[in-house]
Order: sequence, then C-alpha cells, then structure tokens
Amino acid sequence: MTPRVLDTTASHDAVGTTVRFTAGDTSIHVTMADNRAVQDFLSMLPLTLEFEDFAGNEKISYLPRELDHEETEGSILNQGDFLYYIPWGNVGFWYTTEPSTHADDSLVLGSYAASLDDLQYLEGRDVTVEALP
Repeated sequence: MTPRVLDTTASHDAVGTTVRFTAGDTSIHVTMADNRAVQDFLSMLPLTLEFEDFAGNEKISYLPRELDHEETEGSILNQGDFLYYIPWGNVGFWYTTEPSTHADDSLVLGSYAASLDDLQYLEGRDVTVEALP
C-alpha cells in the first residue's frame, strides 16, 4: 500500500468558515462561501475596518488592498449577502430587500443574518474582523 501524502500547500477550504464583525457589544457573524476572493479575504484577518452606508442598500468598508478574485464569478446580490465590489475594493453587507441586477464586478463572499439596527451600529466605529475557530 502506497502511503498517502498530504498537500499542505493546498488552499484552505473556506466554505462554512465563520467571520465575526464586532463593534462594542454588537457582533455580526458571516458564514463564508468558498472562492478565491474569500480565501484572500481570510488571509487578511484579523483586521479593523470602518463601515458607512452606501445608497441605502449596503454598509461598506474599504479593504487595505484589493482581493484576488480570479476565477470568482459575479452575481446577483440578495438581502443578507456579504459582498466584495471589485472596482472600489470594498466589502459590504447588502441589506436592501431588493436584489441587485447581475454584475460581474459584485462577488458574494458569504451570508449573514443581522438586523438593520445591528448594521447601523457598525457605522463610524472601529469594527474588529476575525475568523472564528
């Protein structure tokens, strides 16, 4: 029987990874998808971000650098999606009840369940972002 060799250089399987966004006593948990952009986002953690409202549709924050999004498909954004917008290099919580139109430059990184009050609490505060074990 040939021994099995594990490939330790393989990328982390991100599907199901939970990332916590915390400001004060408010925490929002995001269940991550599995794609190259998510894997790159996870490699940045932990980090601190500041969110702001954009167009009454989403709460956004700019990352310190662009994510590697090669081979990651664009999508339609739905309420509860955690997203990455390629042209601006920002992540966001899509909270409007109206879905977006399909866009190749909008990527779904994961999903969350939080109230609008929770999302509003993130605005203008330091938000700690960390992957949970």
